[in-house]
Amino acid sequence: MISVISGLFLLLLEQIIFGWLLRNRWSWGRTLLRALTTVGILTLVGIGVRIETSWVLLFVFVMRLAIDRLVTEEATDRFSKSYWMVMGANEMLHVLVSVLVLSAVTGEYRLVLILIALEVKHWLADWCLTTAEMAKGKATKLYGFWSCAHALVHLVLSISTLGLFGVPFPWVVGLPLIGDGLVHPLVDRIKGIVAGLVPDTKLPTNFFGRLAFGTDQMLHHMTYAVMAAIVMALV
Repeated sequence: MISVISGLFLLLLEQIIFGWLLRNRWSWGRTLLRALTTVGILTLVGIGVRIETSWVLLFVFVMRLAIDRLVTEEATDRFSKSYWMVMGANEMLHVLVSVLVLSAVTGEYRLVLILIALEVKHWLADWCLTTAEMAKGKATKLYGFWSCAHALVHLVLSISTLGLFGVPFPWVVGLPLIGDGLVHPLVDRIKGIVAGLVPDTKLPTNFFGRLAFGTDQMLHHMTYAVMAAIVMALV
């Protein structure tokens, strides 16, 4: 289990480096680099990627290339709701590719189901159900009204998600309280501080904007990885 979680964390780090900092650059060349990096990470953590599992390279390359082609936010207004929903969907699908590969080479299929559910929950709460007021307010004041309102949306959906997997009380409430009620607003506030230090970072259109958004998303995904690992130990 430790090697699986280590692999997941490294794959999430790969997501910020290649998924955000090099966003919309190099086309298929970047995708091939990401596929090679994924194989390298899985080999590094020693979870069974060998020559005969070269399907990983092909699968990651094809899936990520397809996601970049089919789920692109470039055609939408950067200030519109549809832009944020599409960008969030792009991020979620790329993360799920890594999760699927990780589960296939380790046999941890229950872990992947939990993570997929949490990722879909994240897309709904962080991108689809976030209002303009939440987006502005959650990053300006730690545990302020809009920050807490945003966290509450995550909290309710997380409790419902973990409940589907039979997580017992009080863990089914305690894990979301810590992950979504305490950690999530803190991460959002840190992103707001970074955005305030550097001009033009409110949208991920430059290096620092992508770094702020990518780090924010990576930390949220890592929170779910910890929650999923705890759930695996409980049920």
